[in-house]
Amino acid sequence: MSGGNGPFSARATLERRFGSPEEAEALLKALAPDNADFLSGRTEGPVLHLEARAKGLAELQRTLDDALACLSTAERTWEAAHRSAPARTARTAEARDPPC
Repeated sequence: MSGGNGPFSARATLERRFGSPEEAEALLKALAPDNADFLSGRTEGPVLHLEARAKGLAELQRTLDDALACLSTAERTWEAAHRSAPARTARTAEARDPPC
């Protein structure tokens, strides 16, 4: 930590690899609305890079707790949506072309 960080004196970086670049980008977008002032991120292929900033360690911990909880929810949503996609496609095809 250095004094040259403006109003922020505590910082943490996180890095997480996902199954695809699309998943990493979707999860980054899911984090964006709530944390613009305290959390920034980018993706490099399937890797999500996050940087959290805060005025002190207690605030940094709260920021990280919030970001990780949101990330966990976004991951579960992504997995559920993509796990059930083939089943939805098959049901949709059956509805269009019912068996004779």
